[in-house]
Amino acid sequence: PSEREIVVRDGVIPRVALEVRARYGSESEVLLPATFTVTPGRLARIEGDELVPTGVAGGEVRVRLQARGAQRLYVQTEVFAVRIETTVLGAGVTREAVMALETAREDTDLRSPSLAYPLADARIPMNLASPTFTWSAAGGRSLDRLEIEKPFARIVYWGPGLFTPELSPWRAVLRTDVDEPVRVSLTRFDTMEGTRGRPSETQLHVARTALSGSVFYWNVAAERIFRVDDGAPTHTDFMPRPGGCVGCHTVSPSGRRMIASVEAGAGFEGRTYDLSRDLTGFAPPTAWTGGSEQWFSAVI
Repeated sequence: PSEREIVVRDGVIPRVALEVRARYGSESEVLLPATFTVTPGRLARIEGDELVPTGVAGGEVRVRLQARGAQRLYVQTEVFAVRIETTVLGAGVTREAVMALETAREDTDLRSPSLAYPLADARIPMNLASPTFTWSAAGGRSLDRLEIEKPFARIVYWGPGLFTPELSPWRAVLRTDVDEPVRVSLTRFDTMEGTRGRPSETQLHVARTALSGSVFYWNVAAERIFRVDDGAPTHTDFMPRPGGCVGCHTVSPSGRRMIASVEAGAGFEGRTYDLSRDLTGFAPPTAWTGGSEQWFSAVI
């Protein structure tokens, strides 16, 4: 094909027909029998005479062709760019409204919001579930655009200040040009005036590793400890009825035991919990209970 850019748009995988044509002197073009191979295989594959992107990540692919002409074998390599493009419209946002704002003029008095989460320059492991991008919500006639992108992969969200990308396009961004930072841009639009503020930009970094294990944290609003397992999209409420404040806690390196300072009557006592057991019932069972001076020595 003459077009060397292949776009996987909103999860739809295109199929690109490949063919080799030759012209001998002033004769008309002749279709030559050919075979094709593609590298790297994680970005695209050959099915018959078609080039099919995997959608796993974006980047450049090289298609090597071998075609038998009238007198010799022709070997050639062509480069294609595979791009992953995902657009998400928030509640109440229409494609017509978005198209009308694409050419909005910049208004230096209109301030775009800054990203509150994830933190700037955060390093993200490859298996992290999609984070919830958070910023101050637009009000009244304003509309925000969030862009999460690398050179060959991009997610664009139009809507209020809370967005969790679906896992597939999020992973595609992480896996594309892993060593390249993820650029995050926020732009606020005035829908009545047809203007936009100057974008506020930050970046995230991808770590060439997978995070294993679990993170335990005290949720102030819920007044209990939650657990986030590696790759999980949300937390686990593993001990919903602790029987008192357990904010002061630590977990053994093996993840088998947790020691906590638990509110008990007029004071506090140290309790050790076996995390391999079911702790969801009332008065969750403890593996050990003792005085405050022995709290952290109980973690093994």
